[in-house]
Amino acid sequence: MKFLAWIFSISLFSAVSVGNQMRPTNSMDWESRPLSCLSSYRNGQVKTSSLYESGEFIGMEVVFARRYGHVKAKYFATGDMPNRLYEFRKEKDVILACSGAFTDLNGTPVGLTIEAGVPKNRVLDHTMDGLVIVYPNGGIAVSDLDKGGLQVGGFDRLLNLRNSQDLSAFTDWAWRENATVFQTQLLAYKTELQINAYTSRVNAQNPYEASRRFLFICKDKVGDVSHMVLDLRLPMYLGEAAEKCFKYVRDVKGLEVVAMLNLDPGMHDYAEMWGDYGYLTDCMKGTKPVSAATNLLLYYYE
Repeated sequence: MKFLAWIFSISLFSAVSVGNQMRPTNSMDWESRPLSCLSSYRNGQVKTSSLYESGEFIGMEVVFARRYGHVKAKYFATGDMPNRLYEFRKEKDVILACSGAFTDLNGTPVGLTIEAGVPKNRVLDHTMDGLVIVYPNGGIAVSDLDKGGLQVGGFDRLLNLRNSQDLSAFTDWAWRENATVFQTQLLAYKTELQINAYTSRVNAQNPYEASRRFLFICKDKVGDVSHMVLDLRLPMYLGEAAEKCFKYVRDVKGLEVVAMLNLDPGMHDYAEMWGDYGYLTDCMKGTKPVSAATNLLLYYYE
């Protein structure tokens, strides 16, 4: 097949690691290439690309158009993931399934977690500022817990979930609305990057390079919303990867970053993607089987 190439080269400040130090560089050369002539799925509402930096393959990009309301999200917080995915795929046209938020060594969700209104963990994690709400209709909303001011239907005021009364009221709201909720690291919010490549590494207790997976909520110039998953296979420090991906989406793709969330590959690094008619593709592939996943973020088409 003939591969097409979309080549973008911009001059930005970024940071790369050399030994145990951070060395600044003034250029970032990324290429976004459609995988093949079959890089568009579900009537053009899902598009896939491979990512290269200075000619080296670094990962995959999947973009979900939300404009027409056919592409929707789902989140499984706990349970038997292979069986849950199998049963869900019987009913829905699943596009992507991947490991989502953080769990502890016992497989318990870290931070406030509610699935379809049922609490799985009522304890708010104070180290993670990203709150994700997945609605029954497949929509996603993101809030910054550190800023407070969460707005949900049925309240005539903003909620601050750091307050125990507001947290209890929000949990009751999720039950009434059949909403799903989880926490993760919020790396960018309302066009602002919230992590620094250098200081995040210096201040981390155990900094390490690893593959990274990020979920972006974006808007284009006319206000159309899209969701984007960037899956980086080249090991990077979290802050370095976040900064590069944020600049790529903002400056190369030309999109407004509404929110950028850290998905947790780690030891649960599961990801698979299905093309039209349900066949398994190689567009995004984790290093572990679905049996290793303790939760799942899914996108499906209907």
